[in-house]
Amino acid sequence: MVEIFTTSDLVGQWEHVDSNKKAHQNIILQLYRVNGIQHIEAELSRDLSADPSEAKQSVLRRIHNLDEQSRSEMQTSAMALAKAMQYGIDRFPAIVFDGQTVVYGVKDLKVALAYFQEWQARAKL
Repeated sequence: MVEIFTTSDLVGQWEHVDSNKKAHQNIILQLYRVNGIQHIEAELSRDLSADPSEAKQSVLRRIHNLDEQSRSEMQTSAMALAKAMQYGIDRFPAIVFDGQTVVYGVKDLKVALAYFQEWQARAKL
């Protein structure tokens, strides 16, 4: 399993990959965008009244009216953040192989896979 942790502003070669789809070489990929919550929060905070009471009511109304896609994005993003913390990931992009090995800063999955395979080969020596 390969898990990709990224943010919406980082464009990588995995952008065409859908979550939980099999990629070439029979690798199961999971793509996590860890900043989905911030995007929803920005939408909820947009054009709020300066009056705290009115602003609170507007945000509560907006939260109540969130569409299913936004709710799903928030849930997936929260799960991504929890997994990133579990793995000790402290920067993005990060690609995790089999829940054990992390490659940081690489935006091309093929390059990250090559690093991982090279590391595995050295570990067997």
